[in-house]
Amino acid sequence: MAEPIDITTEEGRAEEQVKAAFGSPTVSKIYANGFYCGRTNSDLFIALQLNGTITTVLNLSYTCAKSLQQTLGKIISDLEIQTDHSIMTMTDVMSDKN
Repeated sequence: MAEPIDITTEEGRAEEQVKAAFGSPTVSKIYANGFYCGRTNSDLFIALQLNGTITTVLNLSYTCAKSLQQTLGKIISDLEIQTDHSIMTMTDVMSDKN
């Protein structure tokens, strides 16, 4: 059984919002298996690909992007520790093909 969510905390409110978003038909759900990144002097973009075709462009401030980088890094690191398995990067996968 899942732990109850304490919606009085910022983390609890965020979890409630995420659950509501996943259940909402009006919130876009996007899957990607590739990407390109670029930057300007004030922000950056991530162009998400599905099977080689760009489907979505996400624009982020540098502050948001760095926070995202840290959060994604922790999620992957935690998974690798939990499973005792290193997740390959796309560069690793391509170099193994050659």
